Amino acid sequence: MKYLIIFAFLVISCNTTQSIPYSRTGEVLASDSDRNTITLLSTSRAHTLGLANLYAERNALENLLFRGIQGSAFEEPMISNEAELTADQKTTLDRFIQSEYEKYLIDAHNTSQSESQGVHTVQRSITLDVKSMRKYLEQYSVIKKFGLQ
Repeated sequence: MKYLIIFAFLVISCNTTQSIPYSRTGEVLASDSDRNTITLLSTSRAHTLGLANLYAERNALENLLFRGIQGSAFEEPMISNEAELTADQKTTLDRFIQSEYEKYLIDAHNTSQSESQGVHTVQRSITLDVKSMRKYLEQYSVIKKFGLQ
């Protein structure tokens, strides 16, 4: 019995941290915005600090693109029909969300971070150049041009 308890303790204490996959959440708030830029506060969780930061940026970006940000100059989503667009422009959109958006990232820093039981939680402030992002998305026909041509 003594060996069984020791074995159980070792198994529990040596358990590896489970990977936490990305999922879009509504944990994104507008901090500041004007016609050209927006600063968002995005909260995320992951098994490493680096992934938590990446997830927070992606969460902010996807909320801006597909949901819009309440209380900002960008309350309407940039992309109104996500399902239709992902079918037509999946490669372009994936590339933009996974790496190209970094060209339009003006600033990103954590306003808070914590770790508990292998889960890193961050609140990240992200400032994006929305005007330039919109031009990129228009150029690749991800969104339609806005205004008079």
